[in-house]
Amino acid sequence: MKITMTLNGVKVEKQIPTSWKEVTFWQFLKLAAAKNDLSAVLSVFTGIDQATLKKATISNLGKVVELL
Repeated sequence: MKITMTLNGVKVEKQIPTSWKEVTFWQFLKLAAAKNDLSAVLSVFTGIDQATLKKATISNLGKVVELL
């Protein structure tokens, strides 16, 4: 699924997996460490650090959370 977020006034599009088949082994290991922290989970899939994500505006965040 492609998500759109605004970081420091710049629109950024990132692809996040929608099934376990799309999750890499590295991402799987990082997810275990992230537990239920949404910013940590999004960081694993987007490659953007958590502090930046916490300041970002994410389009359809409810839908993204639902899919994760």
